[in-house]
Amino acid sequence: MNLSASGKKFFSENEQVLLVSNISTNSSIECLQACHANVYCRVFDYDGETNQCRLFEGDVNSMGIIDVPSSLLSIVGWIQLKKEAFISRGWPCHFCVYERNLICRNSTCQCLARTYFDGSICRSQKLLGDQCTSETDCRNDVNLTCLSRKQCGPLIIQSGITVGGYSNGLPGLTNDALSAPFGVVVDQDGSLLVSDASNARIMRLYEGSIVGTVVAGTGIAGNESTRFSFPSHLFIDNASNVYVGDTLNGRVMLWLNGSSSGVSVTGSTRILGRTIGVAVDSQKNVYVAETDNHRVTKWAPNATSGIVVAGTGISGMDNQHLSFPFGLYLDEVQSYLYVADYGNNRIQRFTLGISLNGTTVAGGNGYGSNDNQLSFPQAICVSKKTGAIYIADTFNNRIARWNAGATSGATLVGITGMFGTNATFLYGPGSVTLNKNETYLYVADLNNNRIQRFTLI
Repeated sequence: MNLSASGKKFFSENEQVLLVSNISTNSSIECLQACHANVYCRVFDYDGETNQCRLFEGDVNSMGIIDVPSSLLSIVGWIQLKKEAFISRGWPCHFCVYERNLICRNSTCQCLARTYFDGSICRSQKLLGDQCTSETDCRNDVNLTCLSRKQCGPLIIQSGITVGGYSNGLPGLTNDALSAPFGVVVDQDGSLLVSDASNARIMRLYEGSIVGTVVAGTGIAGNESTRFSFPSHLFIDNASNVYVGDTLNGRVMLWLNGSSSGVSVTGSTRILGRTIGVAVDSQKNVYVAETDNHRVTKWAPNATSGIVVAGTGISGMDNQHLSFPFGLYLDEVQSYLYVADYGNNRIQRFTLGISLNGTTVAGGNGYGSNDNQLSFPQAICVSKKTGAIYIADTFNNRIARWNAGATSGATLVGITGMFGTNATFLYGPGSVTLNKNETYLYVADLNNNRIQRFTLI
């Protein structure tokens, strides 16, 4: 048993789930004895002023913190687990009759309830949001399971909520419908802007209503300043001005907040091929994925031509080349530009102003559906909190999450290789974004003609 210094208290990750007992004892020694007598107790704290003794399940290092309380007479103790205590796991029951950490089940020594074997010891099962690799890792007594996102959580959060378009996947022209929504971004007030591609318009959707408002475009395709031709990815700045990849018109259009028309920020001459991905920095430089030109260009304000910042203009597979780049994400703090390298089934990261050589940060292991592969990814979003990369893995019908530095990802939402219209399915996701505090993930479920919202944990 390990003991903290005086003046410490245990603050558990989830007291309602982890608190085993709250009793009164005359000393910390009696509290320690009470913990040792309860096979589920692995942490205790004792307050000498109130004689309160609290017993907890859980690992002291991963399911709470030891911190300073108001009482100077409090102390924390915890049981240090060693693999030698579990050596008889799997042996006949007579080997664990007197073992504190094992129980006889099905004629063999097994881990206690609410614990799992990690290969050396029986650890406390994990709680909501904790990383997991198998069903037994998670507290199933409180309806947690190891989700495809490799986190413990309830199955219900794998179901998306339709916040734009029809949940049955049908397209439409009215303001409560969408047709091939390609891009989605979150505005400062939490509302969504959606590029309703086949309807040639940009829609704004507010929380609690799927009836949108047209904020750009006329609903009829064209190349005038008031129209789009298959608008794709979007970028919105702090003033709620929106930049639109006007894909089939070969340009990026800027619509100032409240304006009835847009202006091209990529010169007066159309870019040959499709313009899909868009990112903008604080100096109003616009980064454009020239998809069919296999490159990304940077356009300064009022520029008549762009500067190549990624790719060469020729399709290729090495770290200098791109093949049909789609979505972009700019991390201006780190000077990183992330590119969904669609034709190479990878995500490339370029350090702006330093090198035209990209670094593969996700995928790059060929076309496929394994955890270390992508299938024609179309969009990316990077967490400002963790650096995790969220990827619209389009032909796998999933959103994959790759943690920073990882060599493989996890299927966050969607079911790999399957499509449909129920709440757990995606069908060709075209874009992905996070809300400001990163509690929600929004997906432009392109072939299902809807916007889906998923809860993050």
